[in-house]
Parts: sequence; C-alpha cells; structure tokens
Amino acid sequence: MSNKPFEEPGEEDTGLAKYEALISQYLQGDRWEIPSTLPVDEISIAAAGVVEERLKQHGWSAEADIDAVTLSFREVLANALRHGAPKDTESLIAIDMHITPEEFHATITDEGAGFDWQNIPDPRENPSKTTGRGVFFMRNLMDSVTFSESGNSVTLSKKRS
Repeated sequence: MSNKPFEEPGEEDTGLAKYEALISQYLQGDRWEIPSTLPVDEISIAAAGVVEERLKQHGWSAEADIDAVTLSFREVLANALRHGAPKDTESLIAIDMHITPEEFHATITDEGAGFDWQNIPDPRENPSKTTGRGVFFMRNLMDSVTFSESGNSVTLSKKRS
C-alpha cells in the first residue's frame, strides 16, 4: 500500500487521466488496494470513472451497460468504505477486476466483519426510507451479484449487451 496522501487532481485533468490522478497510487493493473481512510464520495466516483473508461477501452458502448456496471461498482465500493472497514484503524479495500470486450467481473472485499446480506429488507416495502436501496439496484442492474458467507466480499458480474 502506498503511504502517499490523497491528492485532488488538477483542473487540467480530464477523462481517464482525471480519475486515475485521484487514485493512481492505489491501482495495480486489475488488482486495486484502496485505504479505508480516503474520502468516500470522491474515491468511489473516481474509481467508477476508471472502470467506465476501461469498459470503453474494451469496446463497451451501450450506455445502459456502462451505467449499470459503474453505478453498481460505485455502490459496493462506497459501502465497503463507509460500513465495511474497521472504524478505528486504516484497512484496505481490495478490488480484483477482470474486464473483457464481453464481460465485467469485480470482487470487492473489505476487512470488516461483513453484514447479513440474506436478510436485507425490500426497499419497495418502505418507499419513504432513503437508504438501503443499493443491493436492490445492483441485483436489478447486474447479471450476478454474489456475497461471501460473511458479507464482507461482493462479486459483480455483467455480460455486455
């Protein structure tokens, strides 16, 4: 893991360069290790931006597919950073990703205790509640969403349309 501080990109950075400028020190090809102490929104947006650009580099062009992958990926990463990482210590969020012209697979694992993914309430039962919709959306957007038994690891899979 890098000990570099989190740095905002310069205003001249655009596209993939902008996103990679935010998180480049944590990317190692298809294996990423992101410290749990980084700003959740900024790092999850930046990482999703890198995923989007890599999908496009592999020939993905359907916006619905790209949006499904990036929204789901961002949700899992944000949840891992917010809820999965132990609170009083720096830990790592590990991401193993595989992108081809036909498929996307990513496994996001945090060092926390996990959660009870088998008993998540259906958000349609309480529409006024403003949280708890992420897993519902992911399951509807991705071809496959699987959790480790403990709930501290999520694998997202989608085939290109």
